[in-house]
Amino acid sequence: MSEERDRESREGGPDEEIAPIVPVFPFDKDSIDRLLIPWKREIGRISESFALSTREIERMGRAFRAVDVITPQMLKPMELGLSAKLADLLASDSLLAASRNAMLAHTRMAELVARPEWFDSMRVLAESVQGIGAQLVAMSSLTANLASIEGLQLSVRVERAFSISMRSWDGYARRLSSPQTGQELVRLHTAGMGALGIAATVTSIGGGSERARLAEPWETAHQDLREQILERLDAIDGRLVAKLNGAWDRVKNPGPDGISQCATSVIELIDWFLRDVAPDDQVLDWHRDSGRSARELHKGRPTRQLRVRFALRDRHPDGRLANAYVSTLTSIAEELQGIKHAGAGTDMIPVARLLPSVEAVVGFIVL
Repeated sequence: MSEERDRESREGGPDEEIAPIVPVFPFDKDSIDRLLIPWKREIGRISESFALSTREIERMGRAFRAVDVITPQMLKPMELGLSAKLADLLASDSLLAASRNAMLAHTRMAELVARPEWFDSMRVLAESVQGIGAQLVAMSSLTANLASIEGLQLSVRVERAFSISMRSWDGYARRLSSPQTGQELVRLHTAGMGALGIAATVTSIGGGSERARLAEPWETAHQDLREQILERLDAIDGRLVAKLNGAWDRVKNPGPDGISQCATSVIELIDWFLRDVAPDDQVLDWHRDSGRSARELHKGRPTRQLRVRFALRDRHPDGRLANAYVSTLTSIAEELQGIKHAGAGTDMIPVARLLPSVEAVVGFIVL
């Protein structure tokens, strides 16, 4: 009897059903991040010690593209999540990381347009978000390929800004891939337009506009949304719309140093807007009452990042994305400020691509 009980115990008992083993796959970067938490610090040290050269990043990109071709569709999210995480770890500020994060974000939007509850106008917006995601994949892949195949040279600052914006877009898509209201869908659209403008700017800086048709701002922007954004800006401060229109005028009628002047207008517009929606006294009171870090102040005044956090203090995770975009836009605009003597030709294209992104990020904050 004792031997029989021992045998039943080992085999699970005569009537007990043994549950089948179901494999669990980490289908996105959230799951992968959780798996890597115990080793995160050590992985950071290793990645710094083995920072990849440009040639090694290109080799990794070719390997990723080869795996893309052979991966079954049902495993695509897992494959893209793994490759994006590897690119972030080993080449975090590279064009390769930017393109993998853009691809991953696009997969998160796959079911967005299929939702039956969206009525007609919202469905058009949902389809537009899907289209924005596809354009982001195309532009980021084009830029990465130009760098790999034709030796495209971008400054470290611009490449890093591009990578941060795509990583931030993917993070936002992960958190808001199923918007519950029309307002959330509008914000998702403006967030996508912000990323698209940044991607188009970087692509045109590298000469990619000559190899791929980039949509003009009035083709990609929803006119009714743009009108809403301009109305809100005018209500906040009438000078903001005038400053924005002045930047567009310089794009259409550039003179000597036109690109630098236009880039300066972009930075002034961002700073004026942030001071209007996040005044010093209110931000400083909130900063003190919230017990926030003194590092968020510069010479006793709020930084751009702190103003964004204040403006979106009741909207998580919007503040993180808006901060990444504001930082990216100002970095690129400051880079463009150094370009002198732009003529009326293609030299103005980067600024022309940047302005719709500025409009979209402002809209993301105020709508």
